[in-house]
Amino acid sequence: MTRWIDWSGGDYCPVLKNTPVELRYRGLREGEFEHEVVGDATDLTWMHAGGIGDILAYRLLEPPRESKPSNPKDIVGVRKAPLSTVSGPVIAELGVAMLEGAAKYGRHNYRAVGVRSSVYYDATMRHLIAWWEGEDIDPDSGMSHITKAIASLAVLRDAMLQGKVEDDRPPRAAPFYAALNERAAATLDKHADKSPRHYTLEDEL
Repeated sequence: MTRWIDWSGGDYCPVLKNTPVELRYRGLREGEFEHEVVGDATDLTWMHAGGIGDILAYRLLEPPRESKPSNPKDIVGVRKAPLSTVSGPVIAELGVAMLEGAAKYGRHNYRAVGVRSSVYYDATMRHLIAWWEGEDIDPDSGMSHITKAIASLAVLRDAMLQGKVEDDRPPRAAPFYAALNERAAATLDKHADKSPRHYTLEDEL
């Protein structure tokens, strides 16, 4: 973003003609403070003399960067599965979390020997429950329980993709969430006239 430039005075500034601009101005009404407005300054006369108030400063808005349609790599690349959408810090933490398993059992052992679904479901849920109940760091690894849960799911998903997972989930349950959602909604409606306080970690003694 370009810097703010003090308004030089007068009702018209030729340099701003046909230029996207952001203005800082003081309103005309008594007691009104400074405001900012974005517009296309084809002619600032209407902005200054025509009603919004006294212009104090302006800055030119940078035009949007254009893509390079002439670059074949750009055209093809944007339609491929992206990695730029994934958080870099989370990937780095995941790498350290999975280093623990590599040091204990050998890197990518799960891909070679396979895994059981229940083992990684249990590990994921232990980390999530521990985090939800207020323990941020896994005492065994010194890493976030959330990162350890992600690592468990990463191993499970890789094994699924490679056909190396023993699917020991229980037989499918009958649908149950729809009825529970209706019951939850009815409970909230029944107590809609109340405004209870919901306690969090900040309320610890």
